[in-house]
Amino acid sequence: MFRYYEELEDEPQPELPRRRHVDPTMLIGQWRERLVLLTVGVAILVVLGTGVVVAWPYSSKKVSSAMVGNVLNFPIGSITFLQLPVAFVDPVLPLGQTTAARYSPNHPIPIYMSNDATDGLMAFFGRDTFRGCRFQWLDLDKRFIDPCHGSAYTQSGVWVRGPAQRNLDQFGVRVGSDGTVNINVQDFRVGVKH
Repeated sequence: MFRYYEELEDEPQPELPRRRHVDPTMLIGQWRERLVLLTVGVAILVVLGTGVVVAWPYSSKKVSSAMVGNVLNFPIGSITFLQLPVAFVDPVLPLGQTTAARYSPNHPIPIYMSNDATDGLMAFFGRDTFRGCRFQWLDLDKRFIDPCHGSAYTQSGVWVRGPAQRNLDQFGVRVGSDGTVNINVQDFRVGVKH
């Protein structure tokens, strides 16, 4: 009925693994290596992420035009300062500059919209053509004035006086059938030399 099994004394029994002695300094070294690798990995990810964020506005999918309002917002004779949040690399290096100025949504392009009775709507790049200083519209003088070097321009962007060698640079302006005004920064026009 019942069967009993006897253990064979001849058969070798498997040895249980012995507990190893662990050196605490070896453990600390291993954790240091892992921490260094983790830190380097995180640093690489941060650098790559920053590169993507910085390069994104200058990627091939960049926005090159912006709607700035309706034609009724710019009555004849008016000068309006705007900032365009689009990607743009200044194609002209002003005298003394060694790197091109880059614009993006975080660093918008300064422009002045001018609606002249004769020349119509114009969008002037808000930097002087001599050394790249940001000019201002002085309503009292009816002139764009470079506060850094003294160049002056008419409401149409034509050079009047100062060290600048050409008229103001412009961007292309398009008025839609519904009256919307769009500025295309890819349609960049270097001012005419005088």
